[in-house]
Amino acid sequence: MAGPLDGIKILECSTWGFGPIGGMMLGDLGADVIKIESPTRPDAARFVESVAGIPNMMPDGHSALFEAVNRNKRSLALDLKSERGRELFRDLIVDTDVFIENYRPGTFEKLGLSTEALMEINPRLIHAATAGYGFKGAESHLPALDAVGQARGGFMYSGGGPDDPPNWNTLGIADVMGATCLAYGVLAAISGRELNGGKGQRIEVSHIMATMWLQFWGISVGMMQGLDLWPRFDRSNAANPLWNLYRCGDDKWLMLGILEAERDWESFCRAMGLDEIVDDERFASLEAIGEHCEELIAIMEGRFASAP
Repeated sequence: MAGPLDGIKILECSTWGFGPIGGMMLGDLGADVIKIESPTRPDAARFVESVAGIPNMMPDGHSALFEAVNRNKRSLALDLKSERGRELFRDLIVDTDVFIENYRPGTFEKLGLSTEALMEINPRLIHAATAGYGFKGAESHLPALDAVGQARGGFMYSGGGPDDPPNWNTLGIADVMGATCLAYGVLAAISGRELNGGKGQRIEVSHIMATMWLQFWGISVGMMQGLDLWPRFDRSNAANPLWNLYRCGDDKWLMLGILEAERDWESFCRAMGLDEIVDDERFASLEAIGEHCEELIAIMEGRFASAP
């Protein structure tokens, strides 16, 4: 069955996760994605031995990481540093809808393959470029990978408890969110092209943009409230203990997600076998629960710890 992007041709010159995941997502929607790699320096994700300490190479010699982010693609080796390679690339651009690349800003300009040069060949082209820190400013020329993107965008601080050090989320959050924003931008540009007389455009996506977007709630509310930092979650002092993490008797953790504690208080207590605190004055209102949250958390920790 044809996907919504059936008939859309995409050239992808990208490595590791950011660009490849974006191309993969568009391929999942039916686009014809052609991944272009250097014949002498192919995507390094093909050869990485481990990812976050987990063995990456499969028994058949293939990279699990590479396979995971490059499905639904055709492959082409092309040396863009050679004139012949660039000539062939320009030939491919003629009928290409989208060009995705995640090399350091300025790389394709140095090769004579800038957005302007490519759109002279194909005015309908959508050029989606990625970077670590955006395309303007003192840091725009610097290289970046997922972990650095998480750090620079402040995302490493968002997890953990109040006294925990910053921590890298090993699931590639900056790459995955950046790729999602890239695919979102490409879809918008394809729609915009059809609405604006077939004119292509350039899309720019960065790690710092993507990780800050993941934190938009805290950033937006924090700025309006004059906060320097959005507070980390403290499970030992959660104002609403019914919205908290608890360790159960089988050593597994449970996330309790009751947002309206006052409304659901009695039914929660009955279900948990905590009938003795249903009418406890310490927990008679949301305000009272907040004032005595540590006491309630201790009671609930004991109850959850007593059962799997």
